[in-house]
Amino acid sequence: IGQPYEETWPMLLEKKLNEPCIKIAQDGCSNDLISQRVEQLKNSYKPRCIIIVWSYFWRRFRYGKNVHFDKDARELPKHDLQNFVDNFIRANINPSCKILNYLIPDCMIESSSSWLKLRSRKNKKNLLKLLEYKYPKTDFTNLTEIEQLDYARDGHHFDISTCQKVVDDILKKY
Repeated sequence: IGQPYEETWPMLLEKKLNEPCIKIAQDGCSNDLISQRVEQLKNSYKPRCIIIVWSYFWRRFRYGKNVHFDKDARELPKHDLQNFVDNFIRANINPSCKILNYLIPDCMIESSSSWLKLRSRKNKKNLLKLLEYKYPKTDFTNLTEIEQLDYARDGHHFDISTCQKVVDDILKKY
């Protein structure tokens, strides 16, 4: 991603806590697979806290692998939003530990060209307000949008300043 491993938020958190953190992240992972892994993690390790950083809403787990833009059955953005909410609920139902949820910056953006347009816009949509409006019966109080303060060398992922802010937020809620 263009960022040194020791400057990623899980490594910064591990350093601040002075104890190991189990990391189950995977490049290009879909929210479908993230929610499945959270269930496995809750059942296998009995952690005190799980921190979920949700991926782009359009990513899916199909045919046994993570896919981008499922060309066989492309779903509309409204379906992407519903798929995220379904996975969010699945991961957060009956928590056996504290669960903190984070949304990556611009998680609704579908392509690098629209990502660049949104990145330059001053007034980004507040996704939490949209989720609360569309899904009033779902509790999103433990969901936080990550504000991107800087960019890694790839010009896309966030870098150390954003990671440090995420870690500070986790420690406040932990």
